[in-house]
Amino acid sequence: MADNLNILFRKRKYLYGLILLSFIAVSCAAYSMTGNDDFGTARREVLLRRIGHEVLLQSGDSTSRVLPVKKIAENEYQITFEKDLTFQPDSLVNTTRRLLAQDPLASDYVVKVLNSGNSSVAYGYAISKIRKMIL
Repeated sequence: MADNLNILFRKRKYLYGLILLSFIAVSCAAYSMTGNDDFGTARREVLLRRIGHEVLLQSGDSTSRVLPVKKIAENEYQITFEKDLTFQPDSLVNTTRRLLAQDPLASDYVVKVLNSGNSSVAYGYAISKIRKMIL
């Protein structure tokens, strides 16, 4: 009878260990699903600030700041600057293309440069890795 109790005790021990291990695995999975979104958003905002910084440097301004990136919508961000700036369209396209290539989710994007006074579009372009033929 003592042997039966030892076997039953060992089985419970394994059962409790299995339940604890399952709980830890579920907790880690739940945390990783929510944690990746925050990390991905923060990573993207840092990348956008880097684009802003390089555009400032290309315009000859090494003293102005890139203000914090604002998230406008789900996949829409706004980069603002401390002062007005001028830019070369080719440089802007090359800089964004080069830096956004580091973001695996940025295969298709639209860039709009807005006038600071009236928020009208001064310059804009779209990049898409999927090329469609129109017949």
